[in-house]
Amino acid sequence: MRNDESAPGGRPHYRPEDGFFQWSPFVQVPGNSSVEVGVVSAEPPEEVRLETYLSLNRRIMRLRVEPLDVETIVRKPPFNGSRESA
Repeated sequence: MRNDESAPGGRPHYRPEDGFFQWSPFVQVPGNSSVEVGVVSAEPPEEVRLETYLSLNRRIMRLRVEPLDVETIVRKPPFNGSRESA
């Protein structure tokens, strides 16, 4: 997530293919920075949303989720949480 404003904020939530929206843990994105967010779930997400509760134009944004391509899956340890992004 990229935050181009000076105020921190942002909370992603996702909906698995066969379920209801689930909140990820709160992720504080400092002003003028970006973080990478990882969520481990049993099913791939069908939809991901980002709530920008401190922004001037407070709204929930829908983020596009690309279809899963089994040919390009890379086996690596799961990442759950947030970390600084380049």
